[in-house]
Parts: sequence; structure tokens; C-alpha cells
Amino acid sequence: MFTRSGRGTGMGRSDKRMRFAVALLLLALCGSGALVALTASAQVIAQVPRDHTYIPLIPSGGSVATPTPTVRVGAVATPGQRVYGLLGRLERLTGERYTHYLRIADGSYYALAGQTPEIEQQIDLLAREGEYPNVKVWGEVQAAIRAGEAPLIVVTGVLGTEANLPTAVAAASIPVPVAVVKFDEVNLYSGPGSSNEVVGKVVRQQTCVITGRNQARTWLQLTCTDGQQGWIDARLVEVHGNVAIVLVVNPATPTPVPTLPAATPTPTQTPVVFSGWRTELFNNGSLAGEPVAVLDVANINFNWGAGAPSPLPADGFSIRFSRRISVIPGYYQFTATADDGVRIWVDGRMILNAWPANPSQNYVVGQVLTGSHDIRVEYYEQSGLANVRVDFGAVSDNSAWQASYYYGANPVGNPAFQQQEPRGENPLDYNWSLGSPYAFTLGPNVLGNDYWSARWQGKFPFDGGNYVFRAAADDGVRLYLNGLLVLDHWRDGYKDVSNRVLGVGPGEHTIVVEYYERTGNASIRVWWYREGAYVGPQ
Repeated sequence: MFTRSGRGTGMGRSDKRMRFAVALLLLALCGSGALVALTASAQVIAQVPRDHTYIPLIPSGGSVATPTPTVRVGAVATPGQRVYGLLGRLERLTGERYTHYLRIADGSYYALAGQTPEIEQQIDLLAREGEYPNVKVWGEVQAAIRAGEAPLIVVTGVLGTEANLPTAVAAASIPVPVAVVKFDEVNLYSGPGSSNEVVGKVVRQQTCVITGRNQARTWLQLTCTDGQQGWIDARLVEVHGNVAIVLVVNPATPTPVPTLPAATPTPTQTPVVFSGWRTELFNNGSLAGEPVAVLDVANINFNWGAGAPSPLPADGFSIRFSRRISVIPGYYQFTATADDGVRIWVDGRMILNAWPANPSQNYVVGQVLTGSHDIRVEYYEQSGLANVRVDFGAVSDNSAWQASYYYGANPVGNPAFQQQEPRGENPLDYNWSLGSPYAFTLGPNVLGNDYWSARWQGKFPFDGGNYVFRAAADDGVRLYLNGLLVLDHWRDGYKDVSNRVLGVGPGEHTIVVEYYERTGNASIRVWWYREGAYVGPQ
């Protein structure tokens, strides 16, 4: 045996030469017992690091001279090219350089060597199953060591198959096409179309043989090594090989799924563990049916412009993001920007409902959280530009508001509910769109979407000087500074208003904001800054 690289073997160059010479001498003395020496050498292989390529050697008749070529050189692939599911017969040839050879339908041969001892053992086991077992081989072609010898395939995967070797040389000269999955989790369907029954799932980098296709080649029928068979959207896989040679399968008469022998149970698919957001892509605008693909994304921050994430259409698609989080106790603020609709759920309760919504809207909602929670974000794109961004994080309770919410468009009488709410980037900043505030203890939609009002009161530090107070609201808004009415725009519709207050003294001052929502969109933003020092909302 020898390796392509001697790194990590623990032997010096002179030691290697000595052991190699001894091995050759033993093989020469053994003659027909060379296979015994090969078996003994396999015990040494297991001690060599796994990142090497292992190539078994069997010199002919104890001579190290170049053997007389007795095989036809392979012609399907060139050195450096990868082969995927190359079909052939596994044979042992005496008097040749390598132990195992693959003979394809045109009569040419490739030498085979496993990339690891385990793969080498798998090749050997398959070779013992019958006189000339049929197999499919995956790997990389390397040039022959000497002219006239068969090129070598360093095998990364091998699979026994009941398929017969093609008799047509033209068909045999093309490797069996395979598909490599491009996404974290993708459905297999019973027929060519997502409206068919889901019959299995494949995961990223899983490689399956393409055993059928539809006429347009937009859907492929796959047969995988774990026993699964089904149809997949061709956009979700990377195809290696010529799909044109694959038979067109009539959906009305699907090919039966091959059964495995009773002694070989079907392996259980390892569940996909998501480190970020489990992201399900739907080719419709209502999250209906099974997702066409599932991804693992770190953050919800996408801008597709006039396009869409592959393989979705540019318009009329939807996405569901979900994950479980663990947080320390506190008030958490969710901010969302979407074109078009977006919804946010916490433990199955909707805290933001902007579905449908106006394009490119910004939303801010909050909730007290502690421990573990299931977060779900739903998004849809109707037409035009497509983007979505959702962030959440703990907000300090310093300078918190005492919030009171009321039924009706006037904040008087007993409030429907009260709660503490912290300030955000702006002292007060909410956009409920067509919805209403979330009651932390009572749940969503306590007030109804229209005809409600609110009052926020809090104490905030001020430096001495002249201040400008601003508010943007839909509908009415009033602001009081230490009981002094500073802003008074108690009327329907959107407004962006301001007022200047001279000589605000240093220290803590009480701010009261009153607001009402009549119908339609609901939003309020309030901020202030000292003249001559404005760098944004304070």
C-alpha cells in the first residue's frame, strides 16, 4: 500500500523506503499469497490519518517492472474530472497494479481505490457479493501512473445496484446523471409538481441518482441511497451529468419505489438542526401547502429588489421564519420593515399584524419576555419590490412610560388596561398599522383596531436650554410638559407638528402624551431636542 501523502505517518523517508522494499520482497516470496500480504497491509492503513487517499498495490509475479497492459484504458472521464454514479461491473484482475477495477459498457476499465479505509473495505465487500457485481461509483479521476494503464478513480462513494450494464456503447460513455441538493431541507413529491403528495425529504449536499424526468426537464425523479424516491423541482438541485439521457417518466404511471432487502433496514433520516431561523419558502402568497425549500438563515434582513429568493417567483410568494429563543427577563422590542406584509407571533400569539400592509412600512411592537419562547415571523410579497427585516432586543426600563389605554377616541374614565412601557430610540415610537397596542397580560386586540385612545406619562432628564418638541401621529396627539400644553393637534389624519419651548430648566421633567385612533392606520412618534445640539431624536 502507499499513500499520496506521507504526512502524519510517523515514519521518516528512509524508514518508508525500507518498509516498502520489505513489502515488495514479501510479496515476491509469497507469489499467490499476495492477497494475504494485502490483508495484513490493511491493518497498517487504519493507523494512517483519514485525510489521505489509499491506493492498494499488487505487483505481478514479484516483479516491480511495468506490467503488460491487459485492459482497455477508460474513455468516459479525463484526469481531474469528477464522476457521479458511473455504472459498471466491479472486477478483480490478476497481474495488474490495483486490486479492483470498474468495467463499463464499452469494455474499458478504471482502477478503483477508496479515499478512506472504510470506502476501500466497502468496495472489497461489494466485490465479494457476486462474480461480477454491478455498482455505481462516485469520485475523482486521476491519471494513470504509466502510459497504457487504466486511469484511477479515487472513490468517495460506491453503491451496489441491480441495474444492468447498458449494451449500447453510446449510452455507456456518459456517466449516470445525479443531483446534489442545494438547500437545507427539500421535499420529495409523488409526482412532478408541488401539488402532489410529499413522500420524503432530502437535505443539503445529499446526492441522489436521477432516474426520471418530465418532458420539460423542470422536475426530476430521484433515487437516493437511503431508499427514498420522489420528484424534486430541478431548481433546487445542482445537476451533474447529461439529463437528456434520462427517460421521461409518465406521471400517470409512476415508477415503483425499489424495496430494500429485509436484512438491510432503511436508515432513519437525521433531523436537520437549525442554528438560526428555520426559513420555509412558499411559491404562493398565503403560506399554503408544503414549502418548496427550507433554509437556515442567521438574520431576517433581505432585500430582493424586483426579484425573489431562488427558486420562488418574483411576485406572489411568502416565507415563514421560526426559531426558539431563551432570554433574560425584560421588555423586548420588535422592529419590522416589510414590503409587502409581515406578521410576528410569540408563543402562538400574534403581536404584530400588518397583513396586508402598505409597502415599505416600519413597525414597532413590544412585549415582556422571560425564559424560552417560540418566535414566528411571516412575510408575503404581492408585487413590485420585495424586502423584509425584523430585529428584536431587550430595551432598558430606564425612563419608562406608564401607559394607559382606553376604549373610545378620548382618554377619559377607567382605562381598559395599563402597563409599563420603556422608551425606544425615540422616547415614544409605535406603528400599529391597521391594528392596535398589545396588552402584555391580556393578549392582542383588546381595544379593537379602531376607536381607542391612550395616555403615556414619564419623567425624563433635561439639560437647561430652549427645546423643540415634535410629534408625528395618525390620528390626534397632545403633549404636556410639566402640565403645560405644548402640542395640541387633536384631529383626524396624519400630521407632523412641532413647537418651541424657551428656558426649560435642567433636571427631570414630566412628559404626558395623549393620543387617539379613529379609523385606518394607527401610529405615533414623539421626540424632543435642545436647540443648538440636535443630532437626532433625544
